[in-house]
Amino acid sequence: MLASFRKQDKKDEESGTSGNPYKNLEKASVLQEARTFNETPVNARKCIQILTKIIYMINQPDMVQKKYFHFFFC
Repeated sequence: MLASFRKQDKKDEESGTSGNPYKNLEKASVLQEARTFNETPVNARKCIQILTKIIYMINQPDMVQKKYFHFFFC
């Protein structure tokens, strides 16, 4: 069983499919997606995904500046 996991990991490394799904986020696209918070009824699944993207961007030192932090949370 462990060997099958190792094979899968090796395949992922070779194909480049493994890794961070939020690696290529753009600030503008996340900002556009944030409009979802104003929709009625609220789609909790979408909101959680957007919040996850925002949190990821906040934790990246070169992706988000303080003005974007204040835009989202002030």
